[in-house]
Amino acid sequence: SIILQDAASNPWISLTSSAFLDIPSTGTVSLEVLITPTNLTGGLYTETIVISSADYPTLSIQVSLEISDPALIVVPSTVVSFTAVSEQVSDEQIISISTNDKFATDLTLFISEPWLNISPSSGTVPENGGFLSITISADASTLLEGVYNAVIAVNPSGFYDDVIISIEFTVLPKVLNDIYQILYSTTSD
Repeated sequence: SIILQDAASNPWISLTSSAFLDIPSTGTVSLEVLITPTNLTGGLYTETIVISSADYPTLSIQVSLEISDPALIVVPSTVVSFTAVSEQVSDEQIISISTNDKFATDLTLFISEPWLNISPSSGTVPENGGFLSITISADASTLLEGVYNAVIAVNPSGFYDDVIISIEFTVLPKVLNDIYQILYSTTSD
C-alpha cells in the first residue's frame, strides 16, 4: 500500500496513483505526487509517503515544500501629504523604496497630475537591502486654493506587483501666508 502519513493535515499534497499498486517482479513502480501550494503561507511544509508491502521492506519518502513570502516593493507610506501656499512649490519629501526580499529591481515611476514632481522617474533598487530615494514635491503655481489628489504609480520589473502612492496636496490661499508673514515679522522684532 502507498499512503500519505498525515494526509488529513496536509491538503497541499496528494497521490495521483492508486493506494494499492501491484509491484511487478522488476520491483519498480511509478508514483505520481501532486503538489498544490494554493492558500499556503510562507514556511516549510513536510509530509511522508509510506510505501509498504508484504514482500518488500517498508519505504518512507520525505517530501518537503518551502513557500517563500511574496516578493513586495516596500514604500514607507502609501499616502504622502503636502501643503503649499498658492503660487508656491511645496517642500520636498524624500521616500526610500526597497524590496522585502533584498533582490535588485528596476523601477519606473509615473505621476497622474502635472503639478506633481518626482525625481528620478526611474532607477534601480540595489540588492542586499539597498533602496532607491525618490524626491517628491508639488507645484501650486497654477492651482487655486483647495485639496488636490494624485497618485504615483511605482512599476517594478520582474515578478513584483505595482505599488500606488496616493498624494494629497493642500493649497492654501496666498492671503493667509501674507497674514502669517505680518504676524511673524511683528513678533520677531
